[in-house]
Amino acid sequence: MTGGGKTQTFNSINAVALPTRTVDMRYENSVDSVTAGTYTGVRLKDILSACGISPGAVSVTVMSTDGSSVTYSQSEVNADDTLLSWLRTDVKRIDGVNGVTRTTASESMLPPRLCPGSSNESNRYLQRVASITVN
Repeated sequence: MTGGGKTQTFNSINAVALPTRTVDMRYENSVDSVTAGTYTGVRLKDILSACGISPGAVSVTVMSTDGSSVTYSQSEVNADDTLLSWLRTDVKRIDGVNGVTRTTASESMLPPRLCPGSSNESNRYLQRVASITVN
């Protein structure tokens, strides 16, 4: 985590000390596909607080290991359902031709991902979190 001219490391060892949350989230992947899942992780605002940063006054840019990034607004940072998640239980429903519906469910451990639960847009989710920069 980088901000205010200093860098702090936050990893799974630090995360164990913070309370975990489980949040149901749903987002659209394409015109006919909706993914709903239950994500477990640590709230982004709790991570910032643990690093001595007041989450009420910041936005953050999160970078993934592939170089892509998303900037999250102050309201997204402070939302109770914005998580750095490592576990997902998915239920995926695909509505197909002639009303045929297929549902699959799975549980998986994830590389860390940022899940803004208040947004149902898949482009707000960031997989394989590598760094968080406080703006």
